[in-house]
Amino acid sequence: MRRGRALHRRYGRAFGQKVAATTPEFEATLARFVSSAQAMIDDHNDKFFANARARVNDPSFGAKKLSLERGPKYIRVVVSDSYGDSKTGAGRSVYCFIDTTNGNILKSASWKAPAKHARGNIFDADPLQGVTQYGAQYLRR
Repeated sequence: MRRGRALHRRYGRAFGQKVAATTPEFEATLARFVSSAQAMIDDHNDKFFANARARVNDPSFGAKKLSLERGPKYIRVVVSDSYGDSKTGAGRSVYCFIDTTNGNILKSASWKAPAKHARGNIFDADPLQGVTQYGAQYLRR
């Protein structure tokens, strides 16, 4: 029992915890959303880090990479910095959450929890309308 709690603290969930089952259509749409968001982030970074990359002679300076972490109800989309060494590691933050029941894009309230209201949906005609290069959009009043 003690080992299970330690693993839960370290990895965020205990081994053996079930992740949400999704359909092949959902997985294909999610893959398209993540690749489109990654392309938007890469375009932004190419535009704004061109001079810095030339100055430090590092073509990957400022690059960010999206990855997925699956949970019981939500998929956490994590953005990681490509820089970092074995001592400090790369910086990671939540880009957005995806609700596995309906495909809603949710802004993060914290590392582990999404905010209440949907910012978009991955099944929309333009799913990137709910996100920017920095993460999910703020709600407009």
